[in-house]
Parts: sequence; C-alpha cells; structure tokens
Amino acid sequence: MAEYTIGFEKIGVDLQSVTSTGYTKCPKCSHTRKSAAHQQQKVLQVNRQTGNYNCNHCDFKGRVDSNEWIE
Repeated sequence: MAEYTIGFEKIGVDLQSVTSTGYTKCPKCSHTRKSAAHQQQKVLQVNRQTGNYNCNHCDFKGRVDSNEWIE
C-alpha cells in the first residue's frame, strides 16, 4: 500500500488529528471561521489509502502524490 504522509504534510494536513472516520481540520479554511467552536470542527475528509482529500466547507480538494513519487 502506498504511503501519502509526505504529501499530506506538504499541504498542511495534520494526520495525527484525523478521526476514525477520516476527518480533520482544514488547513485552508478552519482558521477563517467565525467562532472558536467552528474553527475546531473537522471538515476535511482525508483518505490515507488513495491520497484524496475534500473539505466540506471550502473548495479545498484534490489528491496528493505518494511518498515514493515525492522522494
């Protein structure tokens, strides 16, 4: 199975804070949300097996390259 940790780190995704359902805070929009409670919401869905990511709040989405392609 391919590893995508380097790619996710490059775009600012904290893989250690990903929930069991695959969500974490979005590095693009979480800090711009109005209240502190909304800033802590985990709205970025991350798929560690495919490298895909998609934010349910902003238009931040795409796919990161695997570690073998980055190195």
